Amino acid sequence: MKGAQYPLNALAIFLTAFAAYLYCAYPAIAPRDGCDLLKSALTLYPAHPPGYPLYALTGHLFSLIFPFGNFAYRLNILSALWGAGSGALFYLWARLSIDDLAAALISLAFIFSRSLWKFSLLPEMYSAQAFFLALLLYLSRGTSQNNPQRLLFSALIAGIGIVNHQSLLFSLPAFAYLWLKNPLPTENQSRVFRWAGIFFFLGLSLYLYMPIELKSVSIALNAILREQYGTLELFSGLSRPLSLHLIFEQALYFAKEIWISSSPALFLASLFGYWLFRKKDKNLANALLIGFLVSGPGFMFLSRMNVSNWIAQSALEPIFIPATFFLCALAALGLSLISSKPLRVFFSLIMAFWAFKAHFPRLSHRDDFSAEDYIENLFRLLPPQSRVLARGDTAVFGLKYEEALDPVLSSRLVHSDVDLSPARWLSRAAQDHPAFMLGISLPELASLKIPDDADSILPYALVQKLSASPGTPIPEKDLWSLIALRPQAQLEYSHSYDHDIRKSFAFAHYQDSILDAQKDPEMSDWNARWAAVLDPEDYHLVLK
Repeated sequence: MKGAQYPLNALAIFLTAFAAYLYCAYPAIAPRDGCDLLKSALTLYPAHPPGYPLYALTGHLFSLIFPFGNFAYRLNILSALWGAGSGALFYLWARLSIDDLAAALISLAFIFSRSLWKFSLLPEMYSAQAFFLALLLYLSRGTSQNNPQRLLFSALIAGIGIVNHQSLLFSLPAFAYLWLKNPLPTENQSRVFRWAGIFFFLGLSLYLYMPIELKSVSIALNAILREQYGTLELFSGLSRPLSLHLIFEQALYFAKEIWISSSPALFLASLFGYWLFRKKDKNLANALLIGFLVSGPGFMFLSRMNVSNWIAQSALEPIFIPATFFLCALAALGLSLISSKPLRVFFSLIMAFWAFKAHFPRLSHRDDFSAEDYIENLFRLLPPQSRVLARGDTAVFGLKYEEALDPVLSSRLVHSDVDLSPARWLSRAAQDHPAFMLGISLPELASLKIPDDADSILPYALVQKLSASPGTPIPEKDLWSLIALRPQAQLEYSHSYDHDIRKSFAFAHYQDSILDAQKDPEMSDWNARWAAVLDPEDYHLVLK
């Protein structure tokens, strides 16, 4: 009868996690890549490399099954479901080593860890990755009689998980190590492994969606291999030559972030779990340590990213999901070695409470419309038949998502180009249409030889309106006015999306200074307007 209680406990954990995520979820779009994934789920057209076909298919299907709220919010709910499911599966694995209450609490520590919580609130694929990780770990433990069946299912899930996000490859060595140590019937061993290979490639076959949709094998292959970013690199544009100094910087950054993402108690419990549990089950302890080292610092070192760059920090943030996952598993092993049940519960309660208290205030986005306001206002204010050269993922992907969302609005023919130089784009696309630039850096603007004066250049990362002749000043009356953005609490905290959120408010702040200047000529000094937008202290203002 006790075993029958486990599914009910897992359901309770799932509902608790889902309720927390649902309360905090973005009410609409979120900054960065999410808009491209939304567009992919909406149109069933592959997103940016490697395409993420699984997200497109599951997102589109879920939007049909759950037709409530705006499209972005539906997929935010899907992310919450994936994240909650991963916590429930983690509990089912942990309770094999520790009692129900301690297993439930350590599961909540994983659920409330910063990275999983963050990516369970917005339209991206990382919470689904946590689900596949938890399912693979759960399938790794069983009896010798059902080992072949579990291995085949694990191989299938591994293939599907790679289609979801290729970073799962860095977690597979841990599970491969476990399965190589698991006993299989000697007479059927080679046959079982052959079938496991077939099931693995069956999961990977979801990538066939790419050449079918793109109508080109070569284009699909280039996208799957991420040639745009560098196949063996996370993002070649942010990579640096590997050196001891870079490794040291990355190691310090990883240690600090994993400490914040989980909790000191969980981190220390995981070390305790490894060094002591390896005497009891060396294979399991080693596998979890391999998973942590390869998917966390190993992935970071391979990326060779400059961790002082905020874009690099944002790109590396998802690696803390598998790293925290393996830490929580090691912590569960550590708890299993504590003979006193009250002590097990006490330490697991500290881990769960620490994670919840540390991250809840920062991760609630229920009133966060900053990205939604930013994109809708930009799209609404672009004149019909206009052209826009955009930099920045929020603007590029957000404008394209708005086009795809409403077939009537898409007739406006707003083009967001990211591969052309500003000068080349201006000569090609902006001669016979209203031309706008968004998020263009100051060096790129300088390449256009636009005079640096108040009538022709607007602040970095905002909007420039260009005429067919780049050197022609733009009259003050042609500058845009913007609908006020709704303030939200995230400006009081710091996370990797701050840059985009503050950009939205900077845009509104700039327009406000323009209106003030029209009312009072003494406020029209260009330096005052520039400072009003670029001063970081102003970005921290909580608008009333």
